[in-house]
Amino acid sequence: MTRTPTFWSSAILFLLGSSFVVTYSFTAKSKFTHRRPSCSSTLLSMTDTTKKFEYGQWIGNKNVPSEDSSLIDVENPTDHSILGTVPAGCAADAEAALTMAKQAQPAWAKKASVQRAEILKKMASIIRENRLELIDILVKEQAKILPLATVEIDVTAVYLDYHAGLARSIEGEILPSDNVGEHIYVHRAPIGVSVGICPW
Repeated sequence: MTRTPTFWSSAILFLLGSSFVVTYSFTAKSKFTHRRPSCSSTLLSMTDTTKKFEYGQWIGNKNVPSEDSSLIDVENPTDHSILGTVPAGCAADAEAALTMAKQAQPAWAKKASVQRAEILKKMASIIRENRLELIDILVKEQAKILPLATVEIDVTAVYLDYHAGLARSIEGEILPSDNVGEHIYVHRAPIGVSVGICPW
């Protein structure tokens, strides 16, 4: 059968070397020929039901609605049921996220690397605390088989722990200068807000 799905992407604003993240989403339409997967229900889901969700956007450390009222239905590819909705997002949302990130950056840059690492560790801990729910959402949202979804959620927590561990290995450099009696000292520090668009 031919259907017109809605893909959504997240634009992530983050501080280099940090875990301060704010997101918004936008839409793109395309047509494709879809054939329903023939996978075992045992592989596809851990539970029979998933409550429908309706999310806003995480901007300025709080969940806020979009300036645009448009919503995107999140569809289960295996049975075409609607799992929930997310904001379509708009340029005003992106500007709001960027503004809040810039406001937060100076205080964040003053934190020691081990303090930033503790936030990454906390993120990993929250993922593990909600592991089963996250796995089930991933299975239903993307029609992944259960073993693959389990690995992806578990590895995400490990990934955050790994980068948190790098906080104590940040090193500077002392370089010789062209000038007699002079050395060049190099140390690493957050440089500011960067914008990354991750389509999915």
